[in-house]
Amino acid sequence: MQQQVIIDEAETTVVNIHLNSADFQLTRIVNVLEDNGARIKNINVVTHSDVDTDITIYLSVESAEAISQALDRYGYEASVVAPASSPDNPSTIKRNYDALMNFLNV
Repeated sequence: MQQQVIIDEAETTVVNIHLNSADFQLTRIVNVLEDNGARIKNINVVTHSDVDTDITIYLSVESAEAISQALDRYGYEASVVAPASSPDNPSTIKRNYDALMNFLNV
């Protein structure tokens, strides 16, 4: 019986990592994330061949930018997508900027 996982996307940071299958060590990746204050909600691993592996990790974390920098330090090719409610999300920054400009024009 397959279990369905429901993830609250409004509060979830998504990390996508692409790496060589020979370099795949899940414990090392998890340690990097948890050492930077992330709480892991879900991990999906897809191996495309004996060479390529894609990992998608759903996190609860204060700063998506800190996670991105930590993964870069350890040499992982990763893209980090902050949740819509995060201050690190560019759409949140723009929305806050627009609200400030609107306030100043009043």
